[in-house]
Amino acid sequence: MSKAVYAGLLVIAVVVIGYFGYRHSDTPQLPISGDWSTGCVVEGSNSKDFTMSFNKNTYHSVAKLYDNTSCSGDTISEYRGSAYAQLADNHLKTIDGQTAVMLTLYWDDKTQPKPLVYQIREDGTLVTGIPQAKTEEQQGGWKLDADTVFTQVAAQ
Repeated sequence: MSKAVYAGLLVIAVVVIGYFGYRHSDTPQLPISGDWSTGCVVEGSNSKDFTMSFNKNTYHSVAKLYDNTSCSGDTISEYRGSAYAQLADNHLKTIDGQTAVMLTLYWDDKTQPKPLVYQIREDGTLVTGIPQAKTEEQQGGWKLDADTVFTQVAAQ
């Protein structure tokens, strides 16, 4: 291959990589960052903890279930997940009139988008939303789960 052809291909490659790198840097960052955890939650003879992490445009989660009440030792089950995340609605109204944020989480190369609704309360804790079906009494929507409270984990 001649040096001119090689140089031309190299220039094209640099331009394409630069273009896509620039476009990716224009993607808005999430309005939330850091690690958030429920801490140890006891349910009967089992316990669990759940952690969510947000960084720029990514979401990571770890859910662990233990066969004890101290969230220690080996887990019965553990689930880890990662997704690309985008802001969908910064002022979502819940069914009880509160304002929350909705993110769209794209799992498996954007083939299965799922919503994540959350609210950071005045005390700095975070609660997530639970979808509510439409009934005769309500039109459906999101309700904040006040029973599962996340606190921000200090950066190490």
